[in-house]
Amino acid sequence: MKISITDKGAGITREFAHAIGAAIRGRFIDIPEDMGKGYITGFSWGKELRMMIRNYYLKEDVYIERTNELAEGQEDIVFLLRGIFPSVLQPDEQLLPEQANIMICKHAVSSVLAMPSNTILVA
Repeated sequence: MKISITDKGAGITREFAHAIGAAIRGRFIDIPEDMGKGYITGFSWGKELRMMIRNYYLKEDVYIERTNELAEGQEDIVFLLRGIFPSVLQPDEQLLPEQANIMICKHAVSSVLAMPSNTILVA
């Protein structure tokens, strides 16, 4: 599945949730059972500092093509830690662990995010 999202500075999680039909429960986004299992959540400390926590897997490959349209003067820095923490999900089937990696970039960078199927995505 390919999803195109325009990020105007508020992040992409809500747009991702709508694209896959996920339920939004407070600050949690629950991955629908037909798509996989798990959740995405996060915290926000004003406009300057946000943190996303994810612990889920998907049954099919998902690619998010993210285009950024940030407000003038907005120069956020993104620290992306992937595959660093162990998952608390106990799926019935054998899943691959996400390859650990770290990315640091300006938020203004447009990107393609790949979320492979049958892989535990944790950070």
